[in-house]
Amino acid sequence: MIRLKRELEAALADHGVELSIPPDGPMARMVDQDLVRQQFYSHTPAEGSLEQKWNLRRMQFSRALGWAERKQLIGIAEIDGITYLRLSRPDPEPDEEEQD
Repeated sequence: MIRLKRELEAALADHGVELSIPPDGPMARMVDQDLVRQQFYSHTPAEGSLEQKWNLRRMQFSRALGWAERKQLIGIAEIDGITYLRLSRPDPEPDEEEQD
């Protein structure tokens, strides 16, 4: 997950665009998921054949992406046929809210 966050933040800084969160939501900085995936793969060590390396990297990316989405750490939206990722802030858990 740390690798995904690092690569997403770097891609947002270098290639991010301001788009409206569908449908008709506020503007947010987003980046094409394919750019993040390429960066993630290039920084993920793997051993074995080319196919084994590709499968391992694909599995690690999918797991990290799924976990981050379930935890509401990232948002995913398809806009004009492109899947975009953005950082999001989840609602705080009841025990994380400030106590008065």
